[in-house]
Amino acid sequence: MRRPDGRSAGRTSRAIEPGAPRRESSSAPTAADVLAAILPKGIPDPLWRTAWSLRRRAGLSPTQDVFRELRRRGVPTGDVAAVEVFAGNGFCHTLDYLASVKSLEAWELSPAHEADLRHNLPGATIRITDSFEEINRTVRRFGIVVVDNTITTFGPGYVEHFDLFPDLFRIAENPCVLLLNVCPKVPAALRDDARRMSRRAAFYGTPRPHDVPIDRMVQTYATLMFDHGFLIDWSFARRRAYRTGIYYLVMRMSRPAASVTSDS
Repeated sequence: MRRPDGRSAGRTSRAIEPGAPRRESSSAPTAADVLAAILPKGIPDPLWRTAWSLRRRAGLSPTQDVFRELRRRGVPTGDVAAVEVFAGNGFCHTLDYLASVKSLEAWELSPAHEADLRHNLPGATIRITDSFEEINRTVRRFGIVVVDNTITTFGPGYVEHFDLFPDLFRIAENPCVLLLNVCPKVPAALRDDARRMSRRAAFYGTPRPHDVPIDRMVQTYATLMFDHGFLIDWSFARRRAYRTGIYYLVMRMSRPAASVTSDS
């Protein structure tokens, strides 16, 4: 059996060539993009929250678009347990999909966000925890794993979502939808972060870490999945932030039947 990068199974290689998994992207501005573009930067928080709530009520958020597409592809989101790995205060995109899943567990490092999380995400299980530790401690498995990572370096030197791999696979149900924040083209103002650029080059196996096509990203994740017992079924991308070029990269993975049998 061969890996998605065409190599025989073995250690994960970071030098990934574009390959086969089906992937779709949506680069045309959506209604949500237009709304984001016309809102001025630095608007007062109450006005920003009102605008976000109106967008949610109208069903125009990129997150809502993602979950509509998941249902169109046959994912029964209302029957699936989800986890939000970096929950923040829960007001933004997490609240956009809360009603679309069977249950939600929200992980957040900062105790300062706990009251807001309990208010914004009624019915969710809130865990004030270090997500990098929780991912190795929890016994739960989830059918939707959402990683709302920053696109910069954070904490003690973490970069984007790279440090969650490969531990993330131990919390994945079979099958599992993985939703990541990705940034194919790093804005010029953020390219002087040498640590981030070095990590992106190593993770995606590219000499151009500031410009990584989504196809190449998908191939990297497909290879990681393969090396940890999963196959990628399909993927698609949706633009999330019009100004900064952040996308949701959505991938469904599942274990081959032979693997499920041998693990049981």
